[in-house]
Amino acid sequence: MIVAGFGFRKNVQFESLQDVYQTLCDHHKLSRQDFFSVATHVDKAQNAALQSLSKHLNLSIVAVPQNEIDLQNTQSRSALSLQHYNTGSLSEAAALAAAIEAARTSDGPRTIFFLTSRQSQHKIVVDTVRRINARRPREDKVRLVDMVGQSSMCVQPFANEGHALFSLLCSQARSERSCKPFTTPAPGLRHRILSDPLHVEELVQMAKTHTEHGVPTLTCPWKAAREAVSSTDVFVGDYNHLFVDAVREASLKAMELD
Repeated sequence: MIVAGFGFRKNVQFESLQDVYQTLCDHHKLSRQDFFSVATHVDKAQNAALQSLSKHLNLSIVAVPQNEIDLQNTQSRSALSLQHYNTGSLSEAAALAAAIEAARTSDGPRTIFFLTSRQSQHKIVVDTVRRINARRPREDKVRLVDMVGQSSMCVQPFANEGHALFSLLCSQARSERSCKPFTTPAPGLRHRILSDPLHVEELVQMAKTHTEHGVPTLTCPWKAAREAVSSTDVFVGDYNHLFVDAVREASLKAMELD
């Protein structure tokens, strides 16, 4: 699910919004069919230019109320946006809030993919979902899985080897089933991942000291996280998970996602 968030001045022209949308598509190699909706602040939802863009793209407009905007923490920091809407980026805040709501209310389960190459944005998304959950009842909390590359999540001694050597050693250990953390089932860790959003660093440390029924159970946090994605609302990962064909096919299959 992809939601395009928009923030703009009231006198914005249709052509300007169309140019921004096209730039977004070109940069990420997306098409119109990849988008679920467009989103903005409720006060801007009736803007004529945005209404024209919505009709042109055949996408619905999600009007995000201010109380949902307040919960979002964004990477961008616009002084004007902070002054008027209490968020660093109205477009980013609207997109994230709308995506979460759409995933929760759509027919059938949907998983939001928040993809970025920046570690700082991983932290922002996790902290934002924690803030959202602080205002939700326990039974309605947003579930999130945060993942980075295998080597950065590995608990084996060879995790510090160079990328090529690590990939070789990891693949060999998994195929020979000699990697005990990878072959050891740890349903308790999966449950913990889904019970409350974890930064990837927290998950790695937790995996090193994890216990099952009181027994120390060193387990692979990368495997545990990947297996939890099918039951989550938000997945935070790298662009490769979706935009590199070979990685996407392997990842989505392992995550049990279409």
